[in-house]
Amino acid sequence: MVLVALFTLLPPTMITAEPHRRSDSAPVRDRPSTGQSPAGAILGPDVSVKSTPNYSFRDDFYYSNMSEMQSAGWSECGSPGAYASDYRVTPGVLTLVTDYDNGTNTAVCWDKIPSGISNWSVSTRGAWVEGIDEVAGTIQIVATTTSHTYAWAADGFFQRYILWRDGWGNGGVWTGPLYQAQLGVWHDLRMDFVNGVFHLYFDELLMADVPVQDTGTNLTSIVVQSPAGVDNSFAYVSANAVDPNAADVALVAGPASQNIAVGNNASLTLSLASVNGFSGPVSLATTVTPGGPNSVTVNPLSLLVSLGTGGSANSNLTISTQSVTSASTFDIRINATSGSLFHSKEVTASVTGPTQGQTFTFAVSPGSLILRQSGTGAWTTQNITVTLSGVYGFTGTVALSVNANNPIPGPVAAIEPSQILIEGNKTFTATVYFTQTSFVSGTWYVSITATTAGISQSTSVAVDFVPSYFYTGLTPSGNVVVPVGSSSSVSLNLVSQNGYAGTVSLSYWSIYALPTNPPTVSFSSSPVTLIPNATNSVQVILSADPATPTGSYGFVIRANGGWSMEDTQISVYVVDHQVSPGVSAGTSATYNVTLSSLPGDSITVVVTVTEVSGPTVYFTQTLYVDNVLINSTAGSIDVAAGTQTGTVFVPFPFVSTGLRVGDQLFPAATYGSIDISSTSTNVLAGMSRSTITGGTGLNIYLLPIQFTSTWDESTGILGTLDGTVPVNSTTVTAHYLLVDTNAWNGLSVEFHSPAGAPQLSTITFTSFVAGGTSPYSHEWSFGDGQTSTQADPVHLYLMPGNYQVTLKVIDGGGVIRSQTSLVKITGSTIPSPFPRILLLSSDLLILGLIGVAVYASIALSASFLLIMREREKQRRLARQSVAN
Repeated sequence: MVLVALFTLLPPTMITAEPHRRSDSAPVRDRPSTGQSPAGAILGPDVSVKSTPNYSFRDDFYYSNMSEMQSAGWSECGSPGAYASDYRVTPGVLTLVTDYDNGTNTAVCWDKIPSGISNWSVSTRGAWVEGIDEVAGTIQIVATTTSHTYAWAADGFFQRYILWRDGWGNGGVWTGPLYQAQLGVWHDLRMDFVNGVFHLYFDELLMADVPVQDTGTNLTSIVVQSPAGVDNSFAYVSANAVDPNAADVALVAGPASQNIAVGNNASLTLSLASVNGFSGPVSLATTVTPGGPNSVTVNPLSLLVSLGTGGSANSNLTISTQSVTSASTFDIRINATSGSLFHSKEVTASVTGPTQGQTFTFAVSPGSLILRQSGTGAWTTQNITVTLSGVYGFTGTVALSVNANNPIPGPVAAIEPSQILIEGNKTFTATVYFTQTSFVSGTWYVSITATTAGISQSTSVAVDFVPSYFYTGLTPSGNVVVPVGSSSSVSLNLVSQNGYAGTVSLSYWSIYALPTNPPTVSFSSSPVTLIPNATNSVQVILSADPATPTGSYGFVIRANGGWSMEDTQISVYVVDHQVSPGVSAGTSATYNVTLSSLPGDSITVVVTVTEVSGPTVYFTQTLYVDNVLINSTAGSIDVAAGTQTGTVFVPFPFVSTGLRVGDQLFPAATYGSIDISSTSTNVLAGMSRSTITGGTGLNIYLLPIQFTSTWDESTGILGTLDGTVPVNSTTVTAHYLLVDTNAWNGLSVEFHSPAGAPQLSTITFTSFVAGGTSPYSHEWSFGDGQTSTQADPVHLYLMPGNYQVTLKVIDGGGVIRSQTSLVKITGSTIPSPFPRILLLSSDLLILGLIGVAVYASIALSASFLLIMREREKQRRLARQSVAN
């Protein structure tokens, strides 16, 4: 439809032409536009008329605006609906803009052509610069004659080269091969009409010779046009009268196409002939597309041939495929030039696989290898050798490539040389090497491929990279409790692996935003020097001053050793009281356990401490039923974090010493903890003891769990636990009672005082001493430089702050025991500006209750199930005895 509009709008009296100029196919974006005419340029067309048969016209569009162009003799001959703004001209470029929706096109016409020009040539250089897909990329040159309109088009709508006559509705005079439009690329179109034959050129290449039987073919005008929906730019337009008897050269190249097996050569014959008495030198030059190092080569690339009048000459060129590494088709273009004469031919050469039976062998060695990194970071050097040999006279270039086929970045492999020319049955080698400088570990599969036209072979090599590195760990754990006004430390252990040796620097940063006066992190030494396959330990010191807000903090410790680097997370819990076990190795506690599901059974559990390390107490548990040993197992509990390991017969047998009302039972618990609810005096294991109480009641998976526990305040030993727990679709009520312990047998000391008070108010400290040998002496230190030797002193603090109070008691036998606690003195009028960082939300509290309750549930379940299994075992033994 667009093309119909084109030819109906252009009557034969409105067409023009122009002389031919050779194209460099430069992209539009590279074409300079300075707004100035070049030296010697004429603002307007260059027209030369010596006589009627001799006509020459060329216009390079060096205009500043359309008015100048019209003054030079051009006319706007597009659709009537086209806007004036659609005609855009800048010095050296004419751009014609169209409107696809309105079906309008834009065109300019030159009709200042003398009559009687029957043999002619018109040409233009154009570029598709913008447009829609329906007619994308159509560029064309149009010529009108006394009876017809001809358009030579690289047609983006039909994607063909087409010669139209008198519009789209009459069909094409000639349709050529596939045309692929290129946005922003200049192309030359040339249409010659000589002695009834159209000679059609695209980018100087003769596309077709098309004879016609038309009459009335004298040139009358030329048209430069953009069809509807396409915006085109034009660099020049030309029209020339052609002398059919002018001296010329005929160029023939053949064969037009041929298949060549890789490694073989083929011949290309060029024939030149003198036309109309031509004589003189002719320069021949060849180009290959696509080019590059793996293209076919033509030899010679250029030559000079002399022709005599009426003479001819043949030249044979050799096409070599030795450099080709893949089956491909190449376009070989031959340009013949003599003065202003220019002719071009194009042939194709398709490179196929080698002749049947010809191939090459491909092997690698070794098939696998191990690369180790030394302690200084350098990797051992070991390469892979690739061996290739021709078979049955194979000749050709083989391209070699290497790739580590892994989904994550890893080793860098390279091969040298990357191409090998195999000639005959000789053997050739290449080397695969690794340029790895960063950390890499594990087994990587390196793929090696050898490719030529029609043949591709590949194999893989397993390469095991063994790096030298170090790793880090914290002991006793990464959860550290720090009382305000004091410090705690953990060991950062750096362990050299696979010979790592070097200097490791230590640094840290906070995971969360920090308040004023946060806890600080320091190292006993940094940097640290590691020796091969050894461990070096550094103390990480966590400090909180008296003004540090209580709560939880997170830090990352980075150990940077160059190619090896480790990050370790440490959680710091700042509390207002000491957190430490009150028992030592050898402490034992015996519990009577009553289970409602086994009302007549006597159940006893003995817990014995085997080791105390930091906040962790290690112990054994022994379970008896009716004085019969049922099971013995080991476990541990962290009194800061509340984590308990091993089979749980007694839940939370030990907590921190010195806990008071309001303190968290386990301040470093990841699930959140619960607070101590009350204190009281109870008889535990035959002695009156000061105890702390905590407990909860909640539903877990819709099953109700309730328990209450008491612990000895001085030692943290579990005293009682009463709970109701669902076990195996029933509810078990349990009662734990401490009936014996060796912790009371020696001297024990504790004291009570308010957790805090305003400044300038008195505080009464009450001591409790049991065991040992009287008399007892008391030594108090109140943390402000004052002391006392009274049993129950009263003390006045003058300044606010956190004070560490210590009571040391010496009995008559010289045994010394002490207890330390923290007292917070607040200002009388100004409240403390440092609230807790992390208050337990209702969700965290629920998590804490669940954590505690689950341990209790596990303990009761484990005890109940073990007892039931033992009962079943005893019944089987009894039945066997009766049967015997």
